[in-house]
Amino acid sequence: MINRESKDIYEVNNILRNYNWQFIHPYMQGYKIMTILDRHAANQLTTDFVTDFFIEDFYDLGNTLSSIDGHFKRSPHFEPFCYFIENSLILCFQRDYAGAINLLIPCIEGILASYLQGVENIDLSKNRFEKIKKATGNLKKKLVEKGEKYFNDVTLKDPHYVYNRQQSDHMLKQERRYFDDWFDSIERFLQESLFASTDIINPEVELNRHSILHSLELKPYDTLENYVKLFNCLRFIIWAFLQLERKSGLNDIDNDTFLRKMLMYEDIIKLSAKLVQQKRVLLKDYPLYNPQNYQKRIILKGLYTGTSLKIRLLFRMKTWLIKYTEF
Repeated sequence: MINRESKDIYEVNNILRNYNWQFIHPYMQGYKIMTILDRHAANQLTTDFVTDFFIEDFYDLGNTLSSIDGHFKRSPHFEPFCYFIENSLILCFQRDYAGAINLLIPCIEGILASYLQGVENIDLSKNRFEKIKKATGNLKKKLVEKGEKYFNDVTLKDPHYVYNRQQSDHMLKQERRYFDDWFDSIERFLQESLFASTDIINPEVELNRHSILHSLELKPYDTLENYVKLFNCLRFIIWAFLQLERKSGLNDIDNDTFLRKMLMYEDIIKLSAKLVQQKRVLLKDYPLYNPQNYQKRIILKGLYTGTSLKIRLLFRMKTWLIKYTEF
């Protein structure tokens, strides 16, 4: 199962690079991954389809909003940055993509720096970004070492262990392959795009930390697509952190927090839609203005789509009570 899944992940990520997307996040449902593979096999993939595919996944609010409370806040490396991550999400849903992206990039950097200093005991006072852009490689190595230790401990100490050493070695090899296939694309993204040196960076790269935060090149990077790529980067990192921290990868948000946040974000999205014309008028004369930021049709998956019957019933009973109360 692991081998089949990792092969699918590796194949999908290689396909996506042809359509200006680097990787899928580990919390994407399997049927969505198969959609990409099936469409590719039928020669039906286009850049527009792939972009809309990831944006639709992002606007599945139940999954996106619950990432912060259900996943991010549970890691000590993420938790200090959740205030800024949530602020960036609010900006994104208001279609203020420049502010959202400029706020999220330092969060990714800070989270990886926290891991390197707190877990790896790496000094970042010199060659900081060279070390940060290799952080996921360090993280992968830690996860593989954790798996090796588990297999060694079980094989040597558990008298009821049902596999022999050769079988254990084979399973460990499969696990290494699993992590290699998953981490391949996130490592490329950090090293060749987000934290790449601006001296050697591909001129087509739009998401580069140094170029954006220091305004080295004045070109439009403020798009919904770019924000989703960064948010998916966080989803990938938390997936790895929770495994390393021996915590469940399942979403741990409570129902009341989920309902309150869903209601608030639905209101933000609906109210901000009424300001699109004003933003167009204010920004349209600038050379960097991107009209697509305000023309793209958003398909919102909110409380009444993609959620369980139990959650819907809770929503109906509690809406009048919790909508604008404090968390």
